Amino acid sequence: MILTLIGMSGAGKSFLAGKCAAHGFAVIDCDAQIAARLGQLVGPVGSTLEEVGAWMGLPHQDGFAEREAAFRACEQQVLADALGQAERHRQAGRDCLIDTGGSVIYADAALLERMRQRSTVIYLHTPDTILPQMLSAYLAQPRPVVWHGAFEQRPGEPLEEAYRRSYASLIAQRQQRYAQLAQITLEYGAYRGSELAAQDLLRVVREWEEVQGAR
Repeated sequence: MILTLIGMSGAGKSFLAGKCAAHGFAVIDCDAQIAARLGQLVGPVGSTLEEVGAWMGLPHQDGFAEREAAFRACEQQVLADALGQAERHRQAGRDCLIDTGGSVIYADAALLERMRQRSTVIYLHTPDTILPQMLSAYLAQPRPVVWHGAFEQRPGEPLEEAYRRSYASLIAQRQQRYAQLAQITLEYGAYRGSELAAQDLLRVVREWEEVQGAR
């Protein structure tokens, strides 16, 4: 079995990946592999999300577009490699989970289709009620977020208001892409509870597979 988690940065993908790792899954951490590739491409950027986020910065800052482009190029390469790694794990008889970055949805269409064909794609949906909290956390300590042109500060608009409005636009854009790409959607309350076990996730996946097989 190969599972791929998609969703916004901070949605809880790594939290759920940790539970699956404890259950015996091989986990491919795409964020860590992106950081390693960036280090080879542009020099040391650190290994944690916070360190990479500090390097990438915020979209109103000089040089952000170039750093964003470098990040996206590395993410594309990492996803292709991750799918190959996952397939090797599967052939060796081990379940595997790919923990993607939030901007994986901007990868080439052919690569995303390959991901859907070779794995079960699970979208961790974040409700609108926690989006202000996610934005505040991002501005206080940036994570590497690809804005894909969604950030815009209008003439005379306060920077804080520009971020509030642009972040809402980014989320709406991404939610549509995530939903289109995913085969299974998990709601926030269903996967963030500490009582959730990997077996619960596997049960959802198997139920989905049974429905697909019955069609």
